[in-house]
Amino acid sequence: MIALTSCWKSIEQMPPRRRMIAFLVWGEAWEVKRAADHLGLATSTVRVHLREARLQLRASVGHLVPFIEDEEDWGPA
Repeated sequence: MIALTSCWKSIEQMPPRRRMIAFLVWGEAWEVKRAADHLGLATSTVRVHLREARLQLRASVGHLVPFIEDEEDWGPA
């Protein structure tokens, strides 16, 4: 529970757009395309924000949570 709380506290400190994208994709389980369409952004922009959010989380709470790659964040192979 401490790890989850720490993750969300870290997300709350992110820039507004990155925070919103993280909330929609990770918190609300939206697909990248749905979040992009909702926010009027390109899917590649959403993926960049998710990558940056993940890097920020790794730096701030990575010692508490093992992170895995989310293929959807990186787009089609």
